[in-house]
Amino acid sequence: GDGDDLGKVIDVSADHSLAEPGLMALLNSMVARALETGNERSRAHFSARYAQVRKSLIHALRNGQAAGTVRTDIPLEDTASLLLAAADGLTTQWLLDGSADFKAGLQLLARLLAPQS
Repeated sequence: GDGDDLGKVIDVSADHSLAEPGLMALLNSMVARALETGNERSRAHFSARYAQVRKSLIHALRNGQAAGTVRTDIPLEDTASLLLAAADGLTTQWLLDGSADFKAGLQLLARLLAPQS
């Protein structure tokens, strides 16, 4: 369905994140704390969460390949990790000072992933 299209996934995710900056800041803080020694339970939780998000992104990327909107010459696991890393980094920059356009950055990545004409 529409929810499986990469562009749609990016739009919905970005809109949700931008509408909840406090929640995004809390999430960033919790992930940072999970990296500290002694927080193995939190680390395991966020590792599982990232794995699930990557799995969802791979699904959307595969659907995009089938629909002809995502190039077929890229490794999907690495692409999903890159999308997730970009989302995290853009979110951090946006939360710090608003300097990064979170949604535009992710939409640019989606365009870069489109087949070359």
